Parts: sequence; structure tokens; C-alpha cells
Amino acid sequence: MPRDLRDFINNLSENAPSEIVEIDKEVDPTWEVTSIARKLQSEGQFPLLLFNNVLGSSHKLVTNVHATRTKLAYGLESPEVAPRNLLQRYMELTGKPAKPIIVDNKDAPVKQNIKTGKDVDLTELPLVQHNELDNGLYIDAGILWVFDKETQTYNAGIYRHQLHEPNLLGVYAGAGQHLAHLMRSAERENTPLEVAITVGTHPYLTIGSTTRIDREADELEAISGLINEAVGSPMQTVQCETIDLQIPANSEFVIEGKILPNVLRTEGPFGEYPWTYGPSRTNRVIEVTAICHRDDPIHETIFAAHPDHNLCGVLGVERQLYERVNRVSRVREVRMPMHGCCRFTGFVSINKEVDGEGKYAVLAALAADHFLKNVVVVDEDIDVFDDNEVLWALWSRTHMDRDAVIIPHSFADPLVPSTYTADQLETRRTDWDEQIVDQAYLPNPDTLDTKFGVNATKPITTQWPKRPEPPEVWKDLDLSEYIDGWAN
Repeated sequence: MPRDLRDFINNLSENAPSEIVEIDKEVDPTWEVTSIARKLQSEGQFPLLLFNNVLGSSHKLVTNVHATRTKLAYGLESPEVAPRNLLQRYMELTGKPAKPIIVDNKDAPVKQNIKTGKDVDLTELPLVQHNELDNGLYIDAGILWVFDKETQTYNAGIYRHQLHEPNLLGVYAGAGQHLAHLMRSAERENTPLEVAITVGTHPYLTIGSTTRIDREADELEAISGLINEAVGSPMQTVQCETIDLQIPANSEFVIEGKILPNVLRTEGPFGEYPWTYGPSRTNRVIEVTAICHRDDPIHETIFAAHPDHNLCGVLGVERQLYERVNRVSRVREVRMPMHGCCRFTGFVSINKEVDGEGKYAVLAALAADHFLKNVVVVDEDIDVFDDNEVLWALWSRTHMDRDAVIIPHSFADPLVPSTYTADQLETRRTDWDEQIVDQAYLPNPDTLDTKFGVNATKPITTQWPKRPEPPEVWKDLDLSEYIDGWAN
């Protein structure tokens, strides 16, 4: 059977208790929730936090659901998989779409409570203000579902939604995102765009919604396929109450609504994934037509601009990087490290066969994703999960005048602070404190950045100094034979 958020929490509690903390003390959703998470982060701890008593709401709240790769493994129902092997497991689970099973309201937990019309009140949810300069309360862990009438497929994605009024949310979608295209199309026809936001789902739904697939593919079926591979049965969906969409039936909440054409509200700033604030701007709004939820529901928030935010989408980016580079070289491992916000820096190890292959791999990597800003390609003997090894290869195996690749004027996400415009090619943007008017989803060809890659592989045709190590038998040693109490 498909799992839900409660199954995930119970699984962690029973099998990985160090990955979860339950807090009964009353907490304020304005900064106190995230202050607790930030204090734990300063101690090197990233547990899932379950708050049972949130000021101003009768609902529970959970955050840090994706804040470690161990929790991502549990999110893929694969706790036995080591963090470094998680990408391979993710690729095994994806790419096999399956049609969801449609259930009636009586079999859909999310329909245990239904509120429409004047009963809709978003202020009943324990919405969080995450960072000091955030302009209000946000929903940031919701999966937004929308139907593309042109391709007859579902699209799913995670966006930020500022609370404007009890029945009104903001919505920000970047210029290159599928939702932005659909908003432009609907606005040209002056018609509302129906959307549903599910909040509080099993993490495999969140992970699946960040997977990069072709626009013509159906993301509802793609995520259902991931679930089918993970647990042996596809997603269960249920019809919305006020709009014509199917959504996951065991969500904690579903918020139904319509993105209104030609209606703008100022939104932001908001702490974003590059660990900087996205500036204030005018964005489209969602008029909420229904809120449905389970009995005793659990609301989820992603701790924005912190590891929970970065890791929830890392596997999709790593898969994109792996597949692109694997077309030109045999990839051994890929890692998007946290110090690159799991978006901007990529480490790739390859089994190099000919000279020049490393630089070819660099070029393929830099073209893999518009988020990727710098990449280091290394040999198979370098552990990409060890920053020290990668940096050692970077200085010991490179001649920067020959091995570095610099690509200026590349398309980039406007949330990245180092971006520049076509008329500022040598300077960084300076408009971060100014309101950007009506740029919520308009294509902006002037949002540019410079990409940088390094081929840090050894030359094939030149004798290279051997690394000093004991014989490789050390890799197979069982330390428990030497050290009492050691657990392998």
C-alpha cells in the first residue's frame, strides 16, 4: 500500500530515532520554529522536528523532513541504502510511469474534513515565518498540481506561497518553469488556471515532484510509478471538490484554487535556496476555493534557505548531471555538495579512457542544468563524497591554463545573487533592494551568469605520481576484529 507522512514519521521514530525530535512545548510559528532548527544545525544536528503545540493553530507542524540524506533514503522507502548509493537507488525507482488508482471520497483520508466558500480560512494552518526579513507567513512545502491542456498531462512542482488573505495566496514561479508557461498561456486567454496544493505528503512525493522530466510527460503518472517501484502499488488519487484535478488521496491537506489572470500582489522578500533573500516583487495570486484535510492533520514546512530546502530536490539534479555526463564518459559517482546549495557545484568522477575526455565531461556537466555554476571532474580513484579528496585533485592534477573552462553569459536563475544583465556584463546585479515589478514569470533573457569547470583528471599518456597508501587490502578489513564494540 502507498505510504503517507504519518507512516514516514513512525518509521523514523522506530528505526532511526536520532533522526527525529518531538516537541510538546508551545512554539511561535514566527521565527521560533526555525530558530530551534537553526540552533540544532549549529550543533551539526538536522533531525525531523514534530511540533505538537503551535501557537495560534490546533494543527501539528513538521519540518526538516528532508534535511539529511538518511531521511531521503527513508523517503524512498530504502533505509538500507547508504547515502552515497542513494542516487543509484533513485534512478532505479524512476522512469517507470504508472497510472494512479482513483478512489472515492470515503476512501481518501484527505477528505475527512471539507471546507469551501466562506468556510475557507488559511489562517487556521500553522504557517511559518522562517527568516528575519521574510515578508510574512508562507506555504513552502506544498506540491502544486496543474493540468496542461495542451499536452494533456499533469505537472507538479514546489513553489513559495505567501499568505495574503484568508482565501488568497501568492505564487512565484521562475521564468523557465512549466507553471510559468501555463500561467502565461492562461493569461493570454484571460482565464483562471486551476491548481491544487497538497501539503503533508510522504517524502517520495516531494522527491518525485522535483524530478526533471520532459514537459510532455505526465508527472502524476511519473510520481505514481516511483511509488509503485518503492512500495509495490501506485499512488491513490481523489477528485478535487471545486476544480477538475486529481490529487494524492492520503495527503494531510489539499488547498484548491485558481490563479487569477491579471491580478498582482507584492510578495517577498523570502529566504531562498541560494542562502540569500529573493527580492520583493509582484506575483500572481491564487484564489482559494476549498481546503480539505485529514482528522488531526500535520502541516509541513520546509526550513527555507537551509539544508531541508536544498536536499529535497538534490536527487533530481544529480540524476540530470549523471545522465548528461554519462553520454560522453563512463560516470562512477556524482555529488552535489551542500556548500553549493545542492544546485550550483557538481563533483563528478569518471572512468577516463582517453586524454581530452575529462574536458568533454566538464562541458557536458555544465550543460546539464541551468542551476549548475561550477563543476569539478575527477578520476575514479577520487571520492567525490570527500571534499578533501576533490580539493586535493583540484590542485595536484590540474594546469588551470589548460584544464579550466569558463563560459560567460550563460542563462541563470534570477534568484542567484551573482547574476548580471546584458548591459552589466562585468558587474553583478545591484537591484536586490529594489522591487522588481511584474517579473514573476516573464522570460528574462538578460539574467546571466558565468559558469566555471575544471578537468582535474590525470593525463593518460603521462606517468603520474602514485598516491601513497597501504595495499588495497585495507578496504576489506573488519575493524570489529581489532576494536571491541566497533560497528561496521
